[in-house]
Amino acid sequence: VAIAVAPAAQGVGLGRKVLAEVDTMAQAEGRRCIELLTAQIQAGVIRFYEAAGYRIYRRGPAPHGKDRHPRVFMRKTL
Repeated sequence: VAIAVAPAAQGVGLGRKVLAEVDTMAQAEGRRCIELLTAQIQAGVIRFYEAAGYRIYRRGPAPHGKDRHPRVFMRKTL
């Protein structure tokens, strides 16, 4: 599932609310962690996820192999 906040709506806490809701849904399903990936070039996005409790566990190519942009794989323990 891809989730994003439109640039015009960024900076007002909507992304944090979305992540909090994802946490709530995952916990309700009995999940122990959440994983995501983003493009390595997106330093601001990576910092945003780190501030939300995600940690990098791997860097590498995109799973789909359709482009050369390295990805950052992140995980948050619930």
